Amino acid sequence: MRKSQIYLLALVGVLSVGLFIQNLRVHAMNSHLDNQLQEVLRGEILVSAPANGLTIPTLAGIDRNGQDISIDLPRSGAKLLVLVLDPADVMVEHNFEFWNKLLADDRIHSIVVTTSTVSADYLHTHPGIANRHIIRVAPDFAKEMHLEAAPQTIFLERGVVKKTWFGLLSDADVNQIKKEARFR
Repeated sequence: MRKSQIYLLALVGVLSVGLFIQNLRVHAMNSHLDNQLQEVLRGEILVSAPANGLTIPTLAGIDRNGQDISIDLPRSGAKLLVLVLDPADVMVEHNFEFWNKLLADDRIHSIVVTTSTVSADYLHTHPGIANRHIIRVAPDFAKEMHLEAAPQTIFLERGVVKKTWFGLLSDADVNQIKKEARFR
């Protein structure tokens, strides 16, 4: 092997080691940034979901027929499940697999809350919510009561938040909700 080839080979080796070290640094930085992002997202979820113990006094808005509607939650019944949805949200679509299991149980009283209009086509696609109260609330009220992010499944007793499931439910969540939200 000629001397120039040996130098070239050594240079390639040094560059390879240098790139490998730089790759390790970038990987460590990405891991650190990913951890920071996860912490921020967890904080966002906590900020976006209503806290346990929050009282949602009167839920006022517009029903699917464009009429004003108001439900005094503390007086509406002992237990109530509030499904917060956004018809344009993909996660909401995936959550219907689990919400339909809850909506099929007649012992669970539920209402649907949104900040958007729910079309007839959407109701046709999701018949489980067609016979429920659907309330379009004002964005300011939704923000104040932490109802703007979807999907959320909120379990209330006499208007007081007992538990919130934020995001996509699981079968275990459905079982827990059924156990807690059924009228006995």
